[in-house]
Amino acid sequence: MSLSKLFEITATSPAVKRVLHAFNDQTAPVLISSLAGSLRSLMIAHAHRVRNSPTVVIVEDTETAELLIDELISILGQEEVLFFPSWEVRPYDHISPDSDVTGQRISAMYALRQGRSVVVVATVRAVMQRTLPPALFDSTTIHIRLGEEMPFEDLIDRAVRHGFDRTHMVQMPGQFSVRGGIVDIFPHSLSRPCRIEFFGDEIDSLRLFDIYTQRSTENISELTMLPNREVVDEPAARSVVAKRVKEAAADHALKAGELESHIKQGGLFDGCERYLPFFHSDAVSMLSFVPEQSLICLCEPTGLNQEAQTFQEEYEEAFTSRITADEVVPKPTEAIEVWPAMQQAMMSYNQACMIRSSGDSEDWINMNASNAGTFHGAMDILKSRLNDWRSQQAVIFVTCDNEGQADRLEEILGTAADNISMPIGTLHTGFILPDIPLVVMTDSEIFSRYRRRRRRQSFKEGVVIEDFTSLREGDFVVHIDHGIGRYLGLQRIDVDDRERDCLSITYAEEDRLYIPIEQLHRVQKFIGADGEIPTLSRLGGKTWERAKSRTRKAVQEIAEDLIKLYAARQANPGFAFSKDTTWQQEMEESFIYEETPDQLTATADVKADMEKSIPMDRLICGDVGYGKTEVAVRAAFKTVMDGKQVAILVPTTILAQQHITTFTERLADYPVNIKMLSRFVTPKEQKKTLAGLKSGEVDIVIGTHRIISRDIEFKDLGLLVVDEEQRFGVTHKERLKQLENTVDVMTMTATPIPRTLHMSLVNARDMSIINTPPKNRLPVHTEVVRFNDEIIREAILREVDRGGQVYFVHNRVQSIDAVVHFLERMLPQITFVVGHGQMPERDLERVMIDFLNHKYDCLVSTMIIESGLDISNVNTILINRADRFGLAQLYQLRGRVGRSNHRAYAYLMIPASGAVAPDARKRLTVISEYTALGSGFHIAMRDLEIRGAGNLLGPQQHGFMAAVGFDLYCRLLQEAIQELKGEAIDDRPEPTIDLRVGAYIPDEYIIDRKLKIGFYQRLSQVTDEEDIEGIREEMRDRFGRLPDPTQILFNLVSIKQGAQKAGLKSLTVRNDGLTITYPEGQYPTKRQIADITRDASLDIEFPHAATFQIKIKLVGSTEVKRVDMTKNILQSLV
Repeated sequence: MSLSKLFEITATSPAVKRVLHAFNDQTAPVLISSLAGSLRSLMIAHAHRVRNSPTVVIVEDTETAELLIDELISILGQEEVLFFPSWEVRPYDHISPDSDVTGQRISAMYALRQGRSVVVVATVRAVMQRTLPPALFDSTTIHIRLGEEMPFEDLIDRAVRHGFDRTHMVQMPGQFSVRGGIVDIFPHSLSRPCRIEFFGDEIDSLRLFDIYTQRSTENISELTMLPNREVVDEPAARSVVAKRVKEAAADHALKAGELESHIKQGGLFDGCERYLPFFHSDAVSMLSFVPEQSLICLCEPTGLNQEAQTFQEEYEEAFTSRITADEVVPKPTEAIEVWPAMQQAMMSYNQACMIRSSGDSEDWINMNASNAGTFHGAMDILKSRLNDWRSQQAVIFVTCDNEGQADRLEEILGTAADNISMPIGTLHTGFILPDIPLVVMTDSEIFSRYRRRRRRQSFKEGVVIEDFTSLREGDFVVHIDHGIGRYLGLQRIDVDDRERDCLSITYAEEDRLYIPIEQLHRVQKFIGADGEIPTLSRLGGKTWERAKSRTRKAVQEIAEDLIKLYAARQANPGFAFSKDTTWQQEMEESFIYEETPDQLTATADVKADMEKSIPMDRLICGDVGYGKTEVAVRAAFKTVMDGKQVAILVPTTILAQQHITTFTERLADYPVNIKMLSRFVTPKEQKKTLAGLKSGEVDIVIGTHRIISRDIEFKDLGLLVVDEEQRFGVTHKERLKQLENTVDVMTMTATPIPRTLHMSLVNARDMSIINTPPKNRLPVHTEVVRFNDEIIREAILREVDRGGQVYFVHNRVQSIDAVVHFLERMLPQITFVVGHGQMPERDLERVMIDFLNHKYDCLVSTMIIESGLDISNVNTILINRADRFGLAQLYQLRGRVGRSNHRAYAYLMIPASGAVAPDARKRLTVISEYTALGSGFHIAMRDLEIRGAGNLLGPQQHGFMAAVGFDLYCRLLQEAIQELKGEAIDDRPEPTIDLRVGAYIPDEYIIDRKLKIGFYQRLSQVTDEEDIEGIREEMRDRFGRLPDPTQILFNLVSIKQGAQKAGLKSLTVRNDGLTITYPEGQYPTKRQIADITRDASLDIEFPHAATFQIKIKLVGSTEVKRVDMTKNILQSLV
């Protein structure tokens, strides 16, 4: 049941009827008071539906707007509700508003401009901020239709001027790319990007495509391309804009030559929105986009007035500050519309004012609504209240997040649930409307759960992690036959008068080797140990073969240890858990977020392992905030359902506190006893918990390394969960190993330590990777900056102004108080609090809880926040002396922000002056490079390069890995394991293929060299014709028709595959003659001979030779046709 029934019942209220009558016969603003709980959202929905025209709702702040939007979407539907947010940057900020924020604003303006019957929810700051004038907005909106003509270069030029970023591959809204006659573009008007294919200047094809696979998914006939920014670069107006800047500077006796020059040169730049009135002197507020017949709802007018006044004062203060700092910026009245003038303009629209309190005159329509109350899980009190309401003939609704929650509530209430409607939808707060009478409650109020926003979205495949082994010029590489060299890049060379792309690799003594791209699979990026620079091999020398031979012998020992590890786990059968129970299904359905596909896969993997009799050992590698904890909750509940206990090991007391909150909240409806062991727990409570573990009374224990102490006894431990695995040392893990042979083990991390990743890559343990980001998750804006007062001030104020909180990380307890004094002097209006590991436990706990409850704006702390502290309201982090942190630490710290749908900022601060160590510089480069969602796996792979893999079972292997590189080491280890297991290893030599044809990807077809080498790498690793065809189709889709050399390249890969499968020694083409040679003592079958001779048009001979040969005359006027014929002939021999 949806909220439609509730919507219908509220329409029968006499008070609601009176309001709707006032809207139909509107001559003055409709004033509505006593709007308790979520009744306000229902009233807005009623007003909107009865009028059937645009409705603009103005609220005080972003948080109020988002809660209101959630409720309106549940009542009216996703398509009918839009958000018009504020820019979420400081007045005159050097940073542009986030692309997603601008996209939401522009989409709302377009819907209003079209006169669509939508509800637009806006903050008062958002409506005051000036934007593009409507006429210019219309002219920058481009309509593209299939079959129409549009100059190709004109589209590219307009995309740049309208604020789209040109990239080599489109992955997020606001980007576009160009390849040949194809333009990929992702305007905010679409849910997926569009591929526009031109034939000359005609639009030949319009196709939506998937950002993860980059493959087309559906054809469309037209596309509306809205501008991407609220500033447009108009070439004809550049000199006028520069003149405005010059005049504004002259008013304050300032110089603005650099800005004038920048504007005259053209092009938009980061932060150019602060100059919007210079670019567009006729800039307006969003009211200019609102059609005349629209309704404007003002929620809590007194609060709006105060917020508008504060916003104006901030602009005036920032203007004075900028002018004092010799910066030219527009006047506040040019940048924003003043609120009194906007209130006057709104008088020409139909208007409503809504307040929660009672009205102070008879003009107000009083709804007399009140709150239904909260029950904190007290079912007896709830049942008593339900009986009271029933005796008053009240209609009772309880809104639930999902079906599972409704079923569970019905089960708990029993007969008390009779005649209660339980619709599925989002209302945040219940209310009582006495004139029906109607009682509305929410499941979160009954159980006192914190209700998070959950909006449905159909997820695509997981984010494609770019191959961590992708080559860059200057990288060290390993050729399996020739050893370690340095990759110089792709080079096109002539071989027998035919062009070929080859990898150019330099070896010792400046020797150069060119590797044809079809042999690319024999070359891998070198990942060594401890970041040391390897010695280049000598071509033709014996050193490389000796190193390989020594390593091959050494991995025998480690392979034997791994086999013993497998055997031990097989010989000690674990517990095979039962299939999911009804309670398990209900608990999982009550999850208040939408699961991502990867999260569901990881959960299924874990459950499948648990249901086997062999103890589980699975690594869950998921980026920070991607839902690993929920996988653990489900596994833990499954364990408890079979009467077993769960131990959850975390590295810090802070994270233990976080988990106890999450697990208790998730399992509140079920008889599960959850306890914590950490220094936040008193000795008396600890003693009681230990006794409970021994007796079996405690089902789940969450704690630090205390829970693996030898004095702890479990009655029946079934599952061990290790969170933030990279934080535990060897001694802790040795203790864990004693448990691992008998209990199921699940390890969770965002950045697995190299040793763990190593184990998973050589299949010593199972690994599930969660790559799909949650809905609306944005990459963290990351900057490496010198320590600077102004940057710190702006970053903190920007976050606090939008209602958020800040982490300031300073990892020195001795000087942390001095840092706080410095910050307090600079920002007296901000509240700061200190937290570090040397504080008394209770003090630290109080600090964390107070910060979680928004009592402070900024937490100044040491590294204690690194491990898993999740506060969605914190979206800015400043890390002092970032050059002293490790790569995984930086990544984990950055992961503490960006856990909501707001743009998050991470500032990695290095000393104001002086040099930074090379390794530190490398780490900072990597962390700022990998800002994309799902980068944790990448970071771990780069960490392998920077600090090395160490060794799986001991330090003795270190030198061997350094000698041959990580990849070859793993390959040799894999072969040794296969050999010990008695599995067959295909060690046949590769056939020699010599067609003397030009087979390559032309530079003009794929311009980006990194992308091109990526395709070459993928082609070198294919295993069957289906893979080859998949890459061919992808290339054709993304880049257009394949050029002849590229068609030949694909056929060459197919021929190589076929020759390998047919067991050939060589396949060569000279002039028009194809020669197929078999190894000594091997021959084709009778059927293959029959197949190849069946075609009478083929000129075939079987010459006498040392080994069996077939010679065939090739016919065909072009190389493409002759190679294609060779491929078809070969298929008869496979």
